[in-house]
Amino acid sequence: MTETTQVPESNSKLPDRSKGDNNTSPGARLLAWLTDVIVVTSIAMLLIAVLQLSTGIYIYIDIFVLIVSLWIVGFAYAIVFDRASNGQTFGKMLFSLYTVDEKTLKKAPLKSVIIDNSVKFSPFVILDALIGLILNRGNKGDKIRISQNLSNVIVIRKSRA
Repeated sequence: MTETTQVPESNSKLPDRSKGDNNTSPGARLLAWLTDVIVVTSIAMLLIAVLQLSTGIYIYIDIFVLIVSLWIVGFAYAIVFDRASNGQTFGKMLFSLYTVDEKTLKKAPLKSVIIDNSVKFSPFVILDALIGLILNRGNKGDKIRISQNLSNVIVIRKSRA
């Protein structure tokens, strides 16, 4: 028997996309993203503090430094977590959400993950989501951001069988 996904939980059920079934709520996805933003912000601030203490060079943390730091740390965080945990970041783990390839429902290729996470921790995520919501209205509900269209990934939730 061929397994349809690499998502680890064996006693869980995948959504039936042929029927338009996707059991991810925008609220759960938003809360997962906000959780990740808190984690990324904490990591970025810790790294800045360690850098300042170890080098003796103190950087004034203005909005530009914060935005660039959050984007770099967030991008690395999302890529590392996605590769290490079958398409989940810490926030997605809390809500049983997974980012997967939209056609195979398996772990998304690295190229797709890079495209999908390119703006997730930057101010452009707002524009990404607004354009995505407009372009994706009327679909099955599994894509919210335009970067998900470009990367051919979806977010799913595995429910208990």
